Amino acid sequence: MPEVQIERLIEWSDTDASGHVHNGIAGRLLEAAEAELLRRLGLLDLLPAMPRVRLLFEFRDRLWFGQRVTVRLRVAGLGRTSLTWAMTVTGPDGGEAITGEAVVVHAPGPSAEPWPPEARAALAPASG
Repeated sequence: MPEVQIERLIEWSDTDASGHVHNGIAGRLLEAAEAELLRRLGLLDLLPAMPRVRLLFEFRDRLWFGQRVTVRLRVAGLGRTSLTWAMTVTGPDGGEAITGEAVVVHAPGPSAEPWPPEARAALAPASG
């Protein structure tokens, strides 16, 4: 199953005045992991044609300025024109801080289109 794991440092701009992350961080961490996974799969050119149509994040633990986090992103499902990402962000103690999913569609034009064969082959989760 295609997946990637990256590390990021929580920056001051990721937090509110108390130093606790604000909710926008989840989308930015997902985007960073998504770009890295597509880069590794040789599919980075697809990124501009993959708008998000659904986002769902759950904040399970607080993250603070200066902490290093690990982001794991994997393909959870691949449809004819859509793809579902599953994301887990763990804090410095190894516990889940943010979980979520995003659904994107392959839309190189004004409407969704089937994934190109090379993208489908690279993105397809393992059967089983």
